[in-house]
Amino acid sequence: MGDASLQNFITIKCILRCLDMASSLKVNFLKSCCVGLCVPDEEIRMFASILNCKVTTLPFLYLGIPIGGKPRRTALWKPILEKMRRKLSAWKQKMLSVEGRVCLINNVLTAIPLFFVSFFRIPKGVLKEVKRIMRTFLWGGSELDPKIAWVK
Repeated sequence: MGDASLQNFITIKCILRCLDMASSLKVNFLKSCCVGLCVPDEEIRMFASILNCKVTTLPFLYLGIPIGGKPRRTALWKPILEKMRRKLSAWKQKMLSVEGRVCLINNVLTAIPLFFVSFFRIPKGVLKEVKRIMRTFLWGGSELDPKIAWVK
């Protein structure tokens, strides 16, 4: 992070090379990305060529977390909800007892959004959808044909 100046990028490259020589750890510039805020695209491409890295835009993923996105919008949470739906297929539901479904919900489904929730507050609408996915799986229904929940 810093000003978008040629001198700044040359300094960053020198610092990373010093780190490389001092610690014998290699910085993989081919896996690195350069992002600019309020900087013309041609300048970002020039700076990226100095660092020998790629150019990307906001929002981008870093360790599975979108950087630069708006966490209060439900669109950011759609990949999490889709991942939860993919984990719970209809055949698993029919092969498991109620206790097995509860165990699957507690061990698998609650772990999926946990990393995401450790960075962002979950919107109420998304939380309702997560609960709905869990309840639908627990009581044996489907998205189109929900079953009656016998316990609140």
